[in-house]
This record gives sequence, C-alpha cells and structure tokens, in this order.
Amino acid sequence: MPLFATTEQLREFYPARVTFDLDDLKPTLETVEQEYLVEQVLGHEQYAELKEAWEDDALDDEQIELLRLCRRVVAPLAIRSFTGLANVEFSSGGLVTGQTEHKRPASEWRTRDLERSMLEQGFRALDVLLAYLVDHAEDFPTWTESEQYIELTTGWVRHTREFQRWVNINNSGYLFLRMRPVMRRIEAGPVQDALCSTAVAEDLRTKRTDETLSAAEAEALELLHQAVVHLTMAHSIVELALNIDGVRGVWTFNTVLGQTSGGPMPASDARLNQRITQHENLGQHFLGKLRTKLQAIAEADAAHPYRSTSCYVDPTSTPADPFQTDSPVGGFMG
Repeated sequence: MPLFATTEQLREFYPARVTFDLDDLKPTLETVEQEYLVEQVLGHEQYAELKEAWEDDALDDEQIELLRLCRRVVAPLAIRSFTGLANVEFSSGGLVTGQTEHKRPASEWRTRDLERSMLEQGFRALDVLLAYLVDHAEDFPTWTESEQYIELTTGWVRHTREFQRWVNINNSGYLFLRMRPVMRRIEAGPVQDALCSTAVAEDLRTKRTDETLSAAEAEALELLHQAVVHLTMAHSIVELALNIDGVRGVWTFNTVLGQTSGGPMPASDARLNQRITQHENLGQHFLGKLRTKLQAIAEADAAHPYRSTSCYVDPTSTPADPFQTDSPVGGFMG
C-alpha cells in the first residue's frame, strides 16, 4: 500500500481537479515511492518504519513532517508517470482513447507541459525532503544507518540548496541529480588532491557534521564548495547538452522536439567553450585559495592533520639555495 490512502489525500498535493479513483494510480504510486523514496533517499528500513507508523496511526511530530514531505515528492512524480498511461486505455479491442460528449483527450502539448511541470515540482520537493533529513538527522537514527545517508553525506555538496548558493541552476533538483555523478568524480579527484589526505577530509567532514568548525575551517569549506560547484559545471556542460537512451541513441533536445526555429536551441560550440572555460578557471581559482587557507590553518594549529601531509610547507624551514649545485665546477662551465 502506498503512502496515500484516499484520493483526497493526493488532492492536497495536486491542486488541479482530480476525478480518478486512487486504485487506478496505486501501481504508479508504489513504483515512484520505490524508485525515489526508497532507493534514492530513505532506504528500505526508514521507509518501512515511516509506513508502519503511519498505518498504525502512531506518527510522532518529526514523522508527520517527514510523511508530508514524502507525499509532496510522490504526488507530482506519480502524476507525471501516469499521464501517458491515463491517455490510453488498453482494451480487448486494442488501444483506445477515451472521449465523452463534454470531454476529450488533452492535446500533446498540454500533456507535455503538465509532465514538465510535475517533474520540476517533484524534484524540488525531493530536494526539500533531503534538506529536511540532513537538518534533522538526529531525529531519524534509522536513516543515518542507511546506504542512502552514507552516499549523501560522503559528498561535500549534498543537495540543490548548497549548489544553488554558488551557481544558479533555478533550484532544479532534477538538474542537480543529473550532475551528481560528475560532482562525485570532482570531489574524489581534484578536491581530494587539494585536501591532500583522507585524514584532512575526515576531520573537516566530522566537524561539519558536529557543527564544530572554526571560523577558518568554515571558510575553507565554503572555498571547497565553490571549487566543487564550478568544476562540476565545467565538466557537466557538454554531458548535459546531450541525452542518451536505448531507442534514440545520443540526441539534443531540439532534434527530439523537431524544432528548427522559434524555440530553444542548443548553444553554439563557441558559447559552450566560453562557459566551460569560465567555470574551469573559477574552480581552479577556488582550489588554489583552499590550499592557501589549509596552509594557514595548519600554521596556526600544530595538531591539525593538514600539517602532517606532504602538501604542508613548513614556514620555518630554510628554502633551498636556487644557485646551489652539485656540479664539481660550481655550476659554471669552464
């Protein structure tokens, strides 16, 4: 049974007129809850715990809010998934569309607009749900033991709200999730290289979770976030300009819509390259500032783990003489 018991409960999260029986939508609701709530956010145990408390009418205040936020995710995404099915009836005589004296099937463009709107609403709600869980992790110990929690908190930029602070992506949770694989590669590659050791990364991550960051460490974390965001944009732009599926292969969005003029078109290669270069330069700039900040923190704190890395430069050491040489003639040719 999904997290909706009646059509009236669903209508609270979809303000347009709803006339179908909830049983028609039940398989889609269950699929969406599995794909998005269970697999991407809550995990099996936390989902089962929430569902059991709801069915037993034993929700506490935090679970009441969690259920509301989950329903905000599921309702629009389920309606989006259901629109194609709802437009066609599978009968013994084949596929037919319903039409009455007063109603007829919605046009393709109306259906497409609805699907796009539901997708945006659903993923924005998904991001609000993630942010709520992160901010109230202590209230959901079952969730903090899940693979989904580990995946979320292992990353430095965890949800759209943190990404949006530095680069405007129109609060698109859908776009954020599409970029997340690239983001994780950036975090595991150049960002980890800048931190120089797993000990430094774990120290910073633990202090962020425990809210014990010093002012300087908080600045370092912000520099890290900016580096991640800009480098992710630089490495995602070309990938986001293309879509891949098993039927159409690789395609740009205007070719799918059949547009030749009058609508959105993919950016030219020159503009793409300019944007890529801009974000790459910004990302490298913030990585450089992050290294400088970590160096300053370690100079001021002898116990800081960055001080034990190969990246730390001891300011008291005597720099090597640039003119010193091992040549038997003192470096000069006779």
